[in-house]
Amino acid sequence: MMQTKIFSDDRILKITNRIKKVFIVFICIGILDVISNLKLSEGLPKIHSLEGIVNFLLYTFIYIGLRFRKKWFIPLVLISSALLLLTTGFHIFQPVVDVHGLFEKIGRMVFFVFFAYQIYFFSRREVKEYFGAKETVFF
Repeated sequence: MMQTKIFSDDRILKITNRIKKVFIVFICIGILDVISNLKLSEGLPKIHSLEGIVNFLLYTFIYIGLRFRKKWFIPLVLISSALLLLTTGFHIFQPVVDVHGLFEKIGRMVFFVFFAYQIYFFSRREVKEYFGAKETVFF
């Protein structure tokens, strides 16, 4: 079945520039999260701070791959988006205890939509061609 080409090169460039801006925000939030968690933990780093470091590194690698149009970027973003969809989905279906939890759930729903859109966008044939990635069975 042949996919129709709905993304021109100009549209791909506009969308990737917007996604780059989102990842810059993620990186800045990750830096602040890592710094605040390292200041709070006096001794061994907590699991939460290790999770923040992993997320910061993941977002940084995604930004670098997106910025420099690397071939390894497409599999990285598809796999990470799928995993982040799963974890975000688990958090969305947890019961809410207070108002803070409600706002956190709304934020996670926004992330869920963003990661789902990334899977849709970066799995398109014309986007893969734009990044120079080869068509494979899985990606």
